[in-house]
Amino acid sequence: MTPLKAFKIAVVEALKVDAGVAAIVGGKIYDEVPRDHRGEPTDANAPFVYLGPLGWRRLELGCNPGYDVALRLYAVSTKFGREEVWALHEAMRLAFDLKTLTLAGGHLMTPFRTMAGGDVIALPSPKECFLDLRTQLSDATPYP
Repeated sequence: MTPLKAFKIAVVEALKVDAGVAAIVGGKIYDEVPRDHRGEPTDANAPFVYLGPLGWRRLELGCNPGYDVALRLYAVSTKFGREEVWALHEAMRLAFDLKTLTLAGGHLMTPFRTMAGGDVIALPSPKECFLDLRTQLSDATPYP
Protein backbone atom coordinates (compact mmCIF):
# COMPACT_ATOMS: atom_id res chain seq x y z
CA MET A 1 0.00 0.00 0.00
CA THR A 2 1.34 3.43 -0.91
CA PRO A 3 1.96 6.01 1.83
CA LEU A 4 -0.77 8.28 0.39
CA LYS A 5 -3.37 5.51 0.36
CA ALA A 6 -2.43 4.52 3.92
CA PHE A 7 -2.67 8.18 4.92
CA LYS A 8 -6.13 8.64 3.42
CA ILE A 9 -7.47 5.50 5.10
CA ALA A 10 -6.03 6.60 8.46
CA VAL A 11 -7.60 10.08 8.15
CA VAL A 12 -11.07 8.63 7.50
CA GLU A 13 -10.71 6.22 10.41
CA ALA A 14 -9.46 8.99 12.74
CA LEU A 15 -12.50 11.12 11.89
CA LYS A 16 -14.88 8.20 12.50
CA VAL A 17 -13.46 7.38 15.95
CA ASP A 18 -12.97 10.94 17.21
CA ALA A 19 -15.59 11.60 19.92
CA GLY A 20 -16.02 15.29 19.04
CA VAL A 21 -16.57 14.64 15.33
CA ALA A 22 -18.72 11.53 15.94
CA ALA A 23 -20.98 13.47 18.33
CA ILE A 24 -22.00 15.70 15.41
CA VAL A 25 -21.89 13.45 12.32
CA GLY A 26 -21.82 9.89 13.66
CA GLY A 27 -19.97 7.87 11.04
CA LYS A 28 -20.87 10.07 8.08
CA ILE A 29 -17.36 10.58 6.72
CA TYR A 30 -17.07 10.37 2.93
CA ASP A 31 -14.31 10.27 0.34
CA GLU A 32 -16.41 12.60 -1.83
CA VAL A 33 -19.71 14.49 -1.66
CA PRO A 34 -22.62 12.01 -1.35
CA ARG A 35 -24.81 11.71 -4.46
CA ASP A 36 -28.51 11.02 -5.02
CA HIS A 37 -30.00 8.33 -7.30
CA ARG A 38 -29.32 10.53 -10.36
CA GLY A 39 -25.67 11.00 -9.47
CA GLU A 40 -26.14 14.61 -8.39
CA PRO A 41 -24.48 15.91 -5.20
CA THR A 42 -26.87 15.82 -2.25
CA ASP A 43 -26.90 17.17 1.29
CA ALA A 44 -29.82 14.96 2.36
CA ASN A 45 -27.84 13.23 5.09
CA ALA A 46 -26.12 16.33 6.52
CA PRO A 47 -24.26 16.96 8.71
CA PHE A 48 -21.26 15.13 7.28
CA VAL A 49 -17.57 15.47 6.48
CA TYR A 50 -15.93 14.74 3.16
CA LEU A 51 -12.36 14.69 1.94
CA GLY A 52 -11.40 17.37 -0.53
CA PRO A 53 -8.22 17.68 -2.56
CA LEU A 54 -5.20 15.65 -1.48
CA GLY A 55 -1.90 16.83 -2.91
CA TRP A 56 1.76 16.08 -2.41
CA ARG A 57 5.25 17.25 -3.34
CA ARG A 58 8.40 15.21 -3.32
CA LEU A 59 10.49 15.63 -0.20
CA GLU A 60 14.05 14.34 0.14
CA LEU A 61 14.44 12.40 3.38
CA GLY A 62 17.64 10.50 2.67
CA CYS A 63 17.18 6.79 2.05
CA ASN A 64 13.38 6.76 1.79
CA PRO A 65 10.98 8.64 -0.49
CA GLY A 66 9.16 11.43 1.29
CA TYR A 67 6.12 13.57 0.61
CA ASP A 68 4.98 16.98 1.78
CA VAL A 69 1.21 16.42 1.92
CA ALA A 70 -1.75 18.82 1.97
CA LEU A 71 -5.35 17.70 2.57
CA ARG A 72 -8.52 19.77 2.66
CA LEU A 73 -11.48 18.53 4.70
CA TYR A 74 -15.01 19.89 4.30
CA ALA A 75 -17.75 20.04 6.95
CA VAL A 76 -21.37 20.32 5.75
CA SER A 77 -24.53 21.24 7.67
CA THR A 78 -28.08 22.15 6.72
CA LYS A 79 -29.08 23.17 10.24
CA PHE A 80 -30.32 26.74 10.69
CA GLY A 81 -27.53 29.12 11.61
CA ARG A 82 -23.81 28.46 11.51
CA GLU A 83 -23.27 26.96 14.94
CA GLU A 84 -23.28 23.29 13.88
CA VAL A 85 -20.92 23.65 10.92
CA TRP A 86 -18.41 25.63 12.98
CA ALA A 87 -18.67 23.19 15.89
CA LEU A 88 -17.82 20.45 13.41
CA HIS A 89 -14.91 22.51 12.06
CA GLU A 90 -13.53 22.92 15.59
CA ALA A 91 -13.97 19.20 16.33
CA MET A 92 -12.00 18.34 13.18
CA ARG A 93 -9.27 20.83 14.11
CA LEU A 94 -8.94 19.35 17.58
CA ALA A 95 -8.89 15.81 16.16
CA PHE A 96 -5.83 16.53 14.02
CA ASP A 97 -3.78 19.55 15.12
CA LEU A 98 -0.31 18.42 16.25
CA LYS A 99 -1.39 14.75 16.21
CA THR A 100 0.08 11.82 14.29
CA LEU A 101 -1.70 8.75 12.93
CA THR A 102 -0.51 5.17 12.70
CA LEU A 103 -0.25 4.35 8.99
CA ALA A 104 -0.56 0.87 7.48
CA GLY A 105 2.51 -0.61 5.85
CA GLY A 106 4.98 0.93 8.29
CA HIS A 107 4.84 4.37 6.65
CA LEU A 108 5.51 7.31 8.97
CA MET A 109 4.21 10.86 9.28
CA THR A 110 5.05 14.06 11.12
CA PRO A 111 2.40 15.66 13.35
CA PHE A 112 -0.43 17.38 11.50
CA ARG A 113 -0.48 21.16 11.26
CA THR A 114 -3.87 22.79 10.79
CA MET A 115 -2.95 25.54 8.35
CA ALA A 116 -6.18 27.32 7.46
CA GLY A 117 -9.94 27.14 7.71
CA GLY A 118 -12.92 29.15 6.59
CA ASP A 119 -16.31 29.39 4.97
CA VAL A 120 -17.16 27.90 1.60
CA ILE A 121 -19.40 30.38 -0.21
CA ALA A 122 -21.37 28.64 -2.94
CA LEU A 123 -25.02 29.65 -2.94
CA PRO A 124 -27.48 27.93 -2.78
CA SER A 125 -25.36 25.18 -1.24
CA PRO A 126 -25.71 24.11 2.39
CA LYS A 127 -23.42 25.68 4.95
CA GLU A 128 -19.86 24.42 4.49
CA CYS A 129 -16.49 25.22 5.92
CA PHE A 130 -13.05 23.82 5.20
CA LEU A 131 -9.98 22.83 7.17
CA ASP A 132 -6.54 22.59 5.54
CA LEU A 133 -4.07 20.09 7.00
CA ARG A 134 -0.34 19.62 6.29
CA THR A 135 2.03 16.82 7.19
CA GLN A 136 5.03 14.96 5.83
CA LEU A 137 5.05 11.26 5.00
CA SER A 138 7.96 8.86 4.79
CA ASP A 139 7.63 5.75 2.65
CA ALA A 140 8.55 2.56 4.50
CA THR A 141 10.32 1.25 1.39
CA PRO A 142 13.78 2.72 0.80
CA TYR A 143 14.96 3.88 -2.60
CA PRO A 144 16.33 0.99 -4.72
